[in-house]
Amino acid sequence: MLYPSELFLSAQGEGDSVFEAEMDCLSKISLYFNTNVQTASTLARTFLEETQGENYLLQSKTETSESIQVSAQAQFFCVQWEKPIRVGEKFYAFAYMNRDDAFRIYGQRIKICADKLESILISAENYNNPIYGFEAVQKGIAIADLTEQYIVMASTIQRTAPGYFSEEENLCKRIRSAYEICKANLIFQIEIENDLNGGVKRTLGKLLEAEGYNVSDVNGECKILGVINIEESQLEAGSFFSGGIEINIVSGTGEKIFSWSRNVSKTGSPNGKEKIGRNLFYKKIQNELEENFTAEFKEKVKL
Repeated sequence: MLYPSELFLSAQGEGDSVFEAEMDCLSKISLYFNTNVQTASTLARTFLEETQGENYLLQSKTETSESIQVSAQAQFFCVQWEKPIRVGEKFYAFAYMNRDDAFRIYGQRIKICADKLESILISAENYNNPIYGFEAVQKGIAIADLTEQYIVMASTIQRTAPGYFSEEENLCKRIRSAYEICKANLIFQIEIENDLNGGVKRTLGKLLEAEGYNVSDVNGECKILGVINIEESQLEAGSFFSGGIEINIVSGTGEKIFSWSRNVSKTGSPNGKEKIGRNLFYKKIQNELEENFTAEFKEKVKL
């Protein structure tokens, strides 16, 4: 079937299966927009999660990964398909896009993304609460990436005047600026009661710094307030230590953002060597932090 280039964008793909042929086709489409199939896959997932929500998650669970991958990118690019054919051992897929229709749909999606960015910026630019600001801006970055790609695609499939999407481009710039400001403002000050030689505090600090966040002894916008509860029992067999740790993270306004607690298994040592048992107890606290704290904190506040 003939698709005049002034009206359509089309591509032909081939492979050892229909899936491979369709993915080859999508790869050629993506190159036209100066991207690649991996990036397009990520952006397509962002688009479908934002627009379809629970329906997309349900679809992802019920359909095969191959069909989801093809369907997501086809919807992302606004691709339509001819029926695939088989010639010998090879399969061939044919995709096409009507330039006017695609430009109109891209424009609608850019507008949807821009509305979402404006809403997100309300929280993202609330620098009094950098954790929630950063949570918002992380989502905003993904939508900004999607918006910018759609602007490229719209401007590629049809010529647009300079500055045609300037308002939307400015929203993307604001999101990226808010990201840097929130990141810089997100400084944690750690205070741990009943710590042993500052070991638990240092462990928490290293965990946060490993994630790219700043820790200060005096200037933290967000405070990490921890209490280690330790009970010592003197028995004939020796000294035993039990308890755990409770952590609360509060914003500069005093709002509690995150709570985390763990009890650790009892440790012990012979009488007269209580230091060994006590050190083992604190080591278990540190191990719990290293194994669980960061992941649970990030899941809660979406950092």
